[in-house]
Amino acid sequence: MEKLAKILLLLCSIWFLQGCVSEPSESVDQDKIYATYELYYDKNRDKTFARATFQFSNALGTKLQLSGASEIRFNNDLLTYNSVLAYYEREYAGFLTTGTFKWKDTNGKEYTNTISGIKPVAFPNAMPTFKKGNSTEVFWVGDALISGESAAISMNSPAIGDLQIALRTDVAATSVIVNANQIQNLPTGQNITAILRRYKDVTVAQKTGAGAKMFTHYQAANVTVQINP
Repeated sequence: MEKLAKILLLLCSIWFLQGCVSEPSESVDQDKIYATYELYYDKNRDKTFARATFQFSNALGTKLQLSGASEIRFNNDLLTYNSVLAYYEREYAGFLTTGTFKWKDTNGKEYTNTISGIKPVAFPNAMPTFKKGNSTEVFWVGDALISGESAAISMNSPAIGDLQIALRTDVAATSVIVNANQIQNLPTGQNITAILRRYKDVTVAQKTGAGAKMFTHYQAANVTVQINP
């Protein structure tokens, strides 16, 4: 589990670093464009975000900005390109549970994929105690995990470099365990932000030869916890 958390952190870092580098989509073979679709709800802001990312060849390939006649829509709304993070996004008020992405490539070929299955999750009203040297199990409020789902808790303070991520992928799991060494790496005090996320892989019906990924992402209301010595 700790290895998976490190991989997740590494992929997030790669994704962020790649954000400022992109190429026009018409410069590549359209059948070699890898698409990622995400339906993301953030309880902290009570907003849902429909996001789409396009990359050359695979999920770690060069980011692409749609060009020519190419476009991406969600529920027929045109998504806007974020030049800093190199993805397309549209935000909606409230909790949106389903919708349809429609991407048209530069040749006019369309790929339509409906996404659903986003599930709420929340921290318990009474958080467990986090103590240096001890692991801590956090039981979330919400359904147990099913196949294709995962849950993660990330914890960090305002300081740079102390982010810790605990991941759970077991079918029927109802909790995330933050390991003792992860807690040890956090500073003692009451300014630690805990973030709980739940992910679900969704089957992609229409994709290029390069493939595609689609998933839902629910972020619970954040909580602040204390790390005890």
